[in-house]
Amino acid sequence: MTDRLWLLKIRERGLQIRARLHFSALLLITVFLLESCMVSTAPPPAKCGIAGTSSTLICDIPSEKLDNQIRRGKGSGYYLIDVEAYTKNNRSYCAGVWLPKIPPTEVTKNNLEDKELESWAAFQKTWRTLKSKNFRLRDIEIYNENGRRKVLAIWQSGKYGVKFRANILPGELEKVRKGMSNQGYYLVDFEPYRVKIPNKGRAIRFATVWRAGSSEQRYFETKNAGDFKNTRDKLANEGYELIDFEIYVDDNNTAKYVGVWRRGRANTRLWMRDKWANFSGKFKTFDAEKLFLIDLEIEPFKSGQIYSGVWSDTWETR
Repeated sequence: MTDRLWLLKIRERGLQIRARLHFSALLLITVFLLESCMVSTAPPPAKCGIAGTSSTLICDIPSEKLDNQIRRGKGSGYYLIDVEAYTKNNRSYCAGVWLPKIPPTEVTKNNLEDKELESWAAFQKTWRTLKSKNFRLRDIEIYNENGRRKVLAIWQSGKYGVKFRANILPGELEKVRKGMSNQGYYLVDFEPYRVKIPNKGRAIRFATVWRAGSSEQRYFETKNAGDFKNTRDKLANEGYELIDFEIYVDDNNTAKYVGVWRRGRANTRLWMRDKWANFSGKFKTFDAEKLFLIDLEIEPFKSGQIYSGVWSDTWETR
């Protein structure tokens, strides 16, 4: 067989594999859309999602039906790696990112009791159970579902060291990060949530996930989206990759943009605060460059939502 013919066969095989993955992703979205339309109590989703060859995004999943979509994804060889919860028309929804051909993930959901210190008991039990099965915490999302606060966690198969810390004051997150770094752990995920403070109402705290290892990191927080994007570009030029970012409203009702970077050579992209039509267009552009969507943020905006995301040429930037 000539070298040219051999290369052509490899290319043809690669195209066939990508086509099968794309078909599987489209099927996941199509089945979800049909089921949503058939349930009388659930309005048809305004956006069903995007089927990519690198990653697949499905939006407007009623939060109580996320488990069904996760099981369907596993059956097609797709695993959830990131989830974003949001409220629309006084109802809880989720958007999820699924990837094929990665180590298996498990997803758990626990109630978060409305207390500041004792609230994580159920989650800690789940932590011990999953750890005994060699699953490690990757991503955490805190949201309201049917009047109850929930902790949704994504766990990935692995044997590396992981720690979890909650109830961190926003102004102390960078101080805690430096302290954990001295202990040999680096920050991989953080989630803002509100706790009940006696006689003071509710206040923002952070839940955090730390992975064992030495990694030079950078942390940045700002009230300006433009400043955040400029900082991301600057740090990318200096050899840092954005691995997690959050957009939240602080105790003074001010929007905050927070990110954590680590030293690395991953090719990353950031697209911020855009309407669905433009965001989905960028998804397709980055997917054509074989980039994975690894982090998704959704904000309420006027009568709808706006979207932000981080893409990378590797799903495992952590």
